[in-house]
Amino acid sequence: MSAPQKIFDCHPTLVGVQIINYHVSADEKWLVLVGISGNTSNPSAFKVKGLVQLFSREHGVSQPIEDHAAAFAELKMDRHHKPTKLFTFSVRTATGVKLHIVEIDHTVPDPPFIKKVVDVYFPPEATNDFPVAMQVSKKHSRYRIPSDEATNGIIGVNKKGQVLSVNIDEQTIILYILTTINNTELAFKMASSANLPGADDLYIKQYQQLFRTGQFGEAAKVAANSPRGILRTVQVIEAFKHVPAPPGGLFPVLQYFGILLEKGELNHLESLELARPVLQQGRKRLLEKWLENKELGDIVRLHDMTLALSVYLRANVPNKVIVCFAEMGQMDKIVLYAKKVGYTPNFLVNDDSGPLMDVEWVVDIFMSQNMIQPATLFLLDVLKENKPEQAHLQTRLLEMNLIHAPQVADAIIGNEMFTHYDRPRIANLCEKAGLLQLSSTTRTWGTSSVIVHANVFQIDMMARQLLQSPYY
Repeated sequence: MSAPQKIFDCHPTLVGVQIINYHVSADEKWLVLVGISGNTSNPSAFKVKGLVQLFSREHGVSQPIEDHAAAFAELKMDRHHKPTKLFTFSVRTATGVKLHIVEIDHTVPDPPFIKKVVDVYFPPEATNDFPVAMQVSKKHSRYRIPSDEATNGIIGVNKKGQVLSVNIDEQTIILYILTTINNTELAFKMASSANLPGADDLYIKQYQQLFRTGQFGEAAKVAANSPRGILRTVQVIEAFKHVPAPPGGLFPVLQYFGILLEKGELNHLESLELARPVLQQGRKRLLEKWLENKELGDIVRLHDMTLALSVYLRANVPNKVIVCFAEMGQMDKIVLYAKKVGYTPNFLVNDDSGPLMDVEWVVDIFMSQNMIQPATLFLLDVLKENKPEQAHLQTRLLEMNLIHAPQVADAIIGNEMFTHYDRPRIANLCEKAGLLQLSSTTRTWGTSSVIVHANVFQIDMMARQLLQSPYY
């Protein structure tokens, strides 16, 4: 672990205050320090003053802001090429609580984010309460106070030491937004972005209305973005297939599939149906173009590795092809393919200049498929020179076999092929596996360990253990 590094000096406005929070943006370009102090200089203001220091690493400057809680966020906006980077903060004044949302590091050509300032509701009896922490709910794409964790809820500890956990009721929140807040647009968008129930009827009615009035492009967008895919059905595809193409235009069903591809998601049914109208329209080249797109391969790979491999082969993406071969366990095809296309994969481990790839990554792939034997053969080849710097890999090789194939570990250790592994750890695993007579563990076993297990040691083995003990 490296020593701590000072990033910025505390702003004079935060000197002597109680620091309660610290956040770093996802790209680590922005940092924010949050503190609070008693407000004695202005009796008419809220009794607790919030102080924030926003620091830009890129420009090396700080900006002091009066607020009580802050957080960074990245929001995927419609028709934006990149996520919008946001800085959010909330402040309590004598008149109420405000939430501010502003953009940082705007990227062209995306439209700029318009600053938002909204009221935060505090009940009348909570006159002394104020925000103390804030993070962004990635799942629901909304802001929460105080903090949001991986459980998709709020968790906190009060002064009594009680742990409080609050979660959104996903079954009723959309209905609440529709009936209580009376914000149909928000309910419509949130149901889609967070895949929540409650607005299904709205989506179905809007889709049907758009379809009836011939607005097939808009109808396709509604169907493609419907929450939980409620409109991504055989019936919807069939409806689009029966709509003729406008003069000189694209068939609506192809328009529908195009929107789905832009979203980056295709289910099995859609993948099959995609090809039929393209071929019927005589657009074989269009289908070939899609099949030569590595992004399509990335999408298909989530559902069908073999089909993804076919796409990557057509798109001529050697590194993706090789990863597919590796994950499918077809290691013998990797070298043949690399030679055929003249590609030098960056994971060669026996290259003259040394490994061109992290060996452990290859082992991880084998182990994720529970392929112990190929992983063992691979490591035996990589470690054949018994290098000190490969001690951790020797340890891993022995560990996996002591757990899954003790007899193989027995043979490897018995042949004294490796000498740099973690002996105390391996000795402990040998003992658990019942392999107590492995000679290469003698320097890590004390005399007492040998005597304790004397009943399972051969006489010559015990003598050798005792003679090599440091006490002789």
